[in-house]
Amino acid sequence: MNDIYAFQNLICIEHDDQYTFYSLQSITQSLDDIYEKYDGYTYKNQTSRISIQDKVMKINDIECPVKVVGENILYTDALQTPLLIYLNHEKTDLNVGKCELFDLNTQSSKTLYKSYNTSIQMPKQDQETSDQDEVINEQPEVKEDEVVEPEVDPYMEKIEKEKAQKDQNNYQAYQEVIKKQDISSFESNQNVVKIHNESDDIYQVIKALDREYTRINNDKDTILDVQILSMLIYSQYDNQYGIYINRRVDSSTSESQTFSEVIVMKKYGNDYVGTRFYDSQYMPMDHPTNNGSYKTRQTTEYLYRIEGNRVGENAW
Repeated sequence: MNDIYAFQNLICIEHDDQYTFYSLQSITQSLDDIYEKYDGYTYKNQTSRISIQDKVMKINDIECPVKVVGENILYTDALQTPLLIYLNHEKTDLNVGKCELFDLNTQSSKTLYKSYNTSIQMPKQDQETSDQDEVINEQPEVKEDEVVEPEVDPYMEKIEKEKAQKDQNNYQAYQEVIKKQDISSFESNQNVVKIHNESDDIYQVIKALDREYTRINNDKDTILDVQILSMLIYSQYDNQYGIYINRRVDSSTSESQTFSEVIVMKKYGNDYVGTRFYDSQYMPMDHPTNNGSYKTRQTTEYLYRIEGNRVGENAW
């Protein structure tokens, strides 16, 4: 079965975890051309950061190998998450460029905005902007150490800040819990949950922990139908796991959404404690595994319903 995606001037087809790309316009750039054009640029939003320097691209400070697949479009499978990255060099008003990340696992995208990093030399194109051009365009001068931020929706900014705070709280609480040798007296809360599961199938354990975390953190008047689309165990060591999880959530109070998140958990016999993060920076980077992504969108075994703060019967 093939999955077909459209992104900018590109069509990509996924088959058995392999991606084939077809550009809808001729490719005139080499990878060196792109690096030269964008060298010294940094793009960021509330949760992600991309920087390009000395022909190296880093996502959240992790070096990522990339290849050219279309005009100004790069591909990387960094952190086992296949991404298409569209770089936009054009200047519009005070917005000095942006890039768009398209997650091929979840078919979701997000935008990062360009800013200047004082530790990186300004690109020549910007250094050589003349005073005359600035007068003609009636734009104020952009200084080398000045970060030009785009207009931000106050509501979305509030949501992103709340997510970042939730991640920090979860991380601190989880680190405290896993220091314990005995968790028999520990009880689940909104930051860290505990489950008992005797299954030998680690993916069923992940589902159970994800469901428990969702149940405890759900609003009491909201019904959620959740389908886990894929799981990837990225880190595994000493009974601790770091998992990328992609979920589609149908809610009784909002539109259907797809989430790419991180689960960390620790095994104590047949008990597990764990938490979930919005931001991929919380994925442990040590002891990576190479077991590949486990796709679950075609099975009903990874569906669950949450009605308020209790587990309900699947709607499917």
